Amino acid sequence: MSRPEEEDSLPETPGEVEGKPEVGGGILDDKITRRQAIGRMGGVAAVVVVAAVAGAGGYYYLSSQGAAQTTTQLAKSLNYLGNDIALGQQAIAEFNKETGGTAISSTSVDFFTLAQRLASSGGQGWDVGFTGRIKNIIPSGSIAPIPVANLPRWVSGTLETLIVSPETFLSPNYVKRFNALLWKEVGKQLWAVPNIWNYDSVGYLPEFVQQQENGGAQITLDYHTLYDPQWKGKTALQDEGFTCFSETANYLNANNQLTVSDTVTNLTQQELTSVQSYLNPILSSGQVKAFWSDFGKIVTLMSTREIYAASCWQPVVYFTRAAGTPAYYARLKDGPFFWWNGDLLSSKIAPSSLSAAYAFFNFQMGPWWAANTAHNGYGVADSLASDIKPFMGDEFWNWFFNGTATYEPISQITTETWKDHPEFQSLSPRIQQALFRPDLYFPTGGTPRTGSPDPKGNVRDLGSTVDKNKITRYFLSPDFPDTPTAYQNAFSALKANIPA
Repeated sequence: MSRPEEEDSLPETPGEVEGKPEVGGGILDDKITRRQAIGRMGGVAAVVVVAAVAGAGGYYYLSSQGAAQTTTQLAKSLNYLGNDIALGQQAIAEFNKETGGTAISSTSVDFFTLAQRLASSGGQGWDVGFTGRIKNIIPSGSIAPIPVANLPRWVSGTLETLIVSPETFLSPNYVKRFNALLWKEVGKQLWAVPNIWNYDSVGYLPEFVQQQENGGAQITLDYHTLYDPQWKGKTALQDEGFTCFSETANYLNANNQLTVSDTVTNLTQQELTSVQSYLNPILSSGQVKAFWSDFGKIVTLMSTREIYAASCWQPVVYFTRAAGTPAYYARLKDGPFFWWNGDLLSSKIAPSSLSAAYAFFNFQMGPWWAANTAHNGYGVADSLASDIKPFMGDEFWNWFFNGTATYEPISQITTETWKDHPEFQSLSPRIQQALFRPDLYFPTGGTPRTGSPDPKGNVRDLGSTVDKNKITRYFLSPDFPDTPTAYQNAFSALKANIPA
């Protein structure tokens, strides 16, 4: 996805016609930037210089011998290889501001092909990388391990249990794969610094799919909604065999229609064939309107109501709302999947760029990044750090992690955040809740509210972290199957049956 202009347009005047959507929609440009930057940049390879930390006189770094040396100037630029979904302009500007002038030179690659580009690079041409598929990058020689001793914010007790203790919510087969992707040496050296994590689910339009999310209080949809004939021609899947087959395998396995020998993300050829056989008649019927990889494309399809339900990332739902189209993120019967994405350190990074790269790691574990990326539903590795909750404020932090309601009722929130659309004030609470925008209600760096949860406030879709863990059966990113060619062949054959 090439770098687009910021798009936050609102819809035309809504109409309320029986059998039609309660609110109107507007066409969005296919190219959309991540609101307030979902992204990251990170990475640093090597060896002598270890960590950049904010200090009174600028930044300082530690040598491998532990002697502190102060510097008022980091490298003037870092070369970033990722994509526009991973790195936004606001984050670049904030990092530049906090470091006193370090700029990011960004190269954007499609998310689903990014791992191949990083693996084939040999570490050349970039300093900091981003990945959601690390398995094939690790043996490529393109990245250097990252000692946690060099990360000033990687402190025991402040780190997310989800990251450092996956056994608390995942079964042993998944934990083994999880740790192999995160750690070169468990507890000591990382392959990547996790900068965002979340749980992926199904986004849907409540004007057509008659459900309402209420945090962790209830189950709304199951994954089979995407394959339900009543939504024929109105659903979308992600354009990657790994995601498509994993999500379907999880549904089939949870409903005793498929036995899996290892994990739903690493199917044997026989298991893969079984999933493909299940999907063949569904897709050949024209059930699925679109396979998407471009973020702007899926937001456009949902905001213009061409798609009613889609396998998607949570920011798709928030950007659909930003266009004035109500959308929810479903608490699925058989669970969402957990994932984390991370920053990589090039094995060929210049020594002069190391301190700036570590400063970036520090930035992406800091309060500004934690608050900003939470607007997209994404958490950070050290969300329990003592400076993050005060920066976000009790209301925002508890809404995000603990599933508590906002201090203001949804009717008041709608009035305040949709000033250009006073007609939204007359919408039903079910639809108003599906228009809640955390970026407007919880602006980054804004003064936190005081008060207490309102019984008619907004509760985050999918509920608290504890709630989500209860229904999560597997993780996906940054994993990849052991037999990717088999997946690719099966997916190509599957899509060949789709009607033109």
